[in-house]
Amino acid sequence: KLGTAMPALHAALDGAEYVIMESNSVLEFLRPDVYLTVLDPAVEDFKVSARRFLEQADAALVIGPIGPINPSSDLPFPKPVFHAERGVWLTPDVVCFLQQRLGI
Repeated sequence: KLGTAMPALHAALDGAEYVIMESNSVLEFLRPDVYLTVLDPAVEDFKVSARRFLEQADAALVIGPIGPINPSSDLPFPKPVFHAERGVWLTPDVVCFLQQRLGI
């Protein structure tokens, strides 16, 4: 399914300096410069694709109040974790992290 869209996606991305993409499944086909996983403790359903690629994430962005990432999960996350309010994804800490990782 997603694989059939990859030629068009590659064409759309051609020449782009920076792209923000919301997709875990695309990681089967692309290797991003930075992969930031978004976790929302208020959502009980942890997508299979999110779980599958969690170890590849460079950092996590946890939405909502500071607390456990997912109390029903035993997934350790030994990478940077940022916190943000719902709807405010690019906090100054996240922007700084991305700038450092991308060298900009």
